[in-house]
Amino acid sequence: MGKLKPYQRTVKALDQAKNYLELSGQRVFSATAIAQMLEENRNTWGFAATTTIAKLVERLVSNEIIKPIEIRFPDNKVVTRYTYHIPTIYEMAVSLHARSYISHYPAMHLLGLTTQVPKTIYVTNELSKKTTSESILTQKGIDRAFTLPQRRNENSGIYEDYQIVVLNGKYSGRAGVVTLLKEYGGYSYTGLERTLIDITVRPNYSGGAFMVLEAYKNALIQDISVNKLNAMLKNLSFIYPYQQAIGFYLEKAGYTGKQLDVLRSKISQFDFYLDYQMSNPSYSKEWKLYYPKEM
Repeated sequence: MGKLKPYQRTVKALDQAKNYLELSGQRVFSATAIAQMLEENRNTWGFAATTTIAKLVERLVSNEIIKPIEIRFPDNKVVTRYTYHIPTIYEMAVSLHARSYISHYPAMHLLGLTTQVPKTIYVTNELSKKTTSESILTQKGIDRAFTLPQRRNENSGIYEDYQIVVLNGKYSGRAGVVTLLKEYGGYSYTGLERTLIDITVRPNYSGGAFMVLEAYKNALIQDISVNKLNAMLKNLSFIYPYQQAIGFYLEKAGYTGKQLDVLRSKISQFDFYLDYQMSNPSYSKEWKLYYPKEM
């Protein structure tokens, strides 16, 4: 066989790049990841040494092997991702931060805890582990915090008709997070027990307290482990007594198992709140908890 002509070498190299992307099982790449892929394999695949990485990326795009996608953030910030085939919105969302995962309302949808299809996609990016001094909890401090709007620590961008909201989450070592196989998207999301905890802690990211209660009802139909839920709650070491809210939700949802007694045994000295900025709430003496009177 004679020596390949330049355009034949290019076609062969592009085919090898396409095969590489196919075998990777990944459908969303950062500009850095695409550049690194080309830099590491250009000689093996046969791209000319004089062709810049930027030009190689252009060739992949012009030959419709990859497609550039823009996610627009406030202050005119634009994040570019390159897609191979058609990724899900969840793959796009977790591509914004390494090791991030889908959480709250969209996690509820993925787990079958709600039939509503979310247009706001919450993705949690855990902060690094920090050594912090123990805060002193007071009833006055709790009352003040829950009369105000829920504190929001987030950054949101627009992709097609979705809003992607990146949450800066407390370090947990990705406790309760599961990851799909690459052939199903390869993205991570919070599992059943972790999702119930997260939506209790941040109801405004989860459709509100009534949607959270509905999620608990649906979770009881599934193979939920309340023992695992309690253990995970303990390991997450929250300052606020969320065990009171979780016990209330479980009981309201119809759970009657022994783990309710475990939660009752951990009721704190403080009155707590199911949601933020509730107007004229009712009060549960059993759980020492204020909750929406309509509930």
